[in-house]
Amino acid sequence: MLLIEEFFMAACELKVLDWAEVFLRVARNLHPKSVKSMRMLAMFYEAKSEYMKAQEIYLDMIEQNPADQITVKRLVTFFRDVDMI
Repeated sequence: MLLIEEFFMAACELKVLDWAEVFLRVARNLHPKSVKSMRMLAMFYEAKSEYMKAQEIYLDMIEQNPADQITVKRLVTFFRDVDMI
């Protein structure tokens, strides 16, 4: 899963969304309900500039598990990156 996640992140960063979607699909097929897969889905929406969908996923994840510090940090970074802070 680590390599899939790394390739996914690189594709998102480079805005190669077709490849990002391929890696996201692979990750979600392997672990459909995992926190990491859900976080990757939110990051995919960020890369597509669908900010409300990304925010909704992050907030739902934090609501389900407030102790998930990685998602909290990702949400803070998301707000910073889209100038919401």
